[in-house]
Amino acid sequence: IMGSASSDAQVQATLEWLERSHLFLVPLDERQGWYRFHHLVQTLLQRRLQERLGQEELALLHRRASAWYAEQGLLEEALEHALAGGDAPGATRLVEAHFLRAFEQEQWAQLERWLHLLPEEQIQGSPILLFARAWIAQACGQFTDIPRCLTAAEQLLEGNESGASEPGNHQSRLLRALIKMLWSEFQHFTGQEEASWQNARSALELIPPGEEYIERLAFVYLADACQAAGQADVV
Repeated sequence: IMGSASSDAQVQATLEWLERSHLFLVPLDERQGWYRFHHLVQTLLQRRLQERLGQEELALLHRRASAWYAEQGLLEEALEHALAGGDAPGATRLVEAHFLRAFEQEQWAQLERWLHLLPEEQIQGSPILLFARAWIAQACGQFTDIPRCLTAAEQLLEGNESGASEPGNHQSRLLRALIKMLWSEFQHFTGQEEASWQNARSALELIPPGEEYIERLAFVYLADACQAAGQADVV
C-alpha cells in the first residue's frame, strides 16, 4: 500500500521481529498471517499520516488498501476504503462483481449492508444494484418499491445496449432473466396470473447456458405461474 520496495520475506521478517519484541503489533492468528497495531500506536500513526500527507495522497492510499482488501475477499473493508478514497464508482463495481455470488447464496443481509455503504446515486445508475434492491425487498416481503426498481433497471439496460454494450452478452441476458423472474414473482402475488406466466417463460428463454442455479429457480417460478394461470404444462 505504501509503495515500499521491500520483498515479502523482508516484510515478514520485520513483522516476526516486532512480534518477538512485543513492539507495536498484536497477532490475530497462530499462523502469523494477520496482525493489527496496538490501538495507541494506530492512533499515533493515523494522526501523523493526516499531518504529513495531502488529500490526494491519502485518497491514493485508501484506493490501494481497497484493492488489497478486495484481493483478500474482504469486500466490506474494500468498500469502506474505496469510498474513503473518493472512488464511489470503484466501490459500485465491487458490489456488482460480487452480487451474483451473494444472490445464489441468499446472503440478503450482507447484500443489504453493501448497498447501505454506497451513495444513492450509484445505486440509481446501476441496473444490477437496482435489481438487488428489488430482490431484497421481495425477500423481506416488501413489494411496494419492486415495480419502480425493476422499471428503472430495465430502462438503464436499454440505454446501455443502445450504446456500446451488446444486448446478447452473457451478463445482460442473465440480468434480464433475473428481472423477468422477479416481475413474475411480483405479478404472481398481485393476482396478475397471465403476465406472471409470460414473464417466467421469458426468463427461461433468456438464461444463458451454464447458469443452472438461476435456471432451476426460474422453473420454480414458472411452475407457480402455470398453476395460478391454469396452464397444463410448465414448458
